[in-house]
Amino acid sequence: EHEEHEEHEEHEEHEEHEEHEEHEEHEEK
Repeated sequence: EHEEHEEHEEHEEHEEHEEHEEHEEHEEK
């Protein structure tokens, strides 16, 4: 089960990527 927790950590990294998308929107604006 501990291995499953590691997968959750990867999801956190994805959240950071979402922030980058916001930056792209700002550039377009």
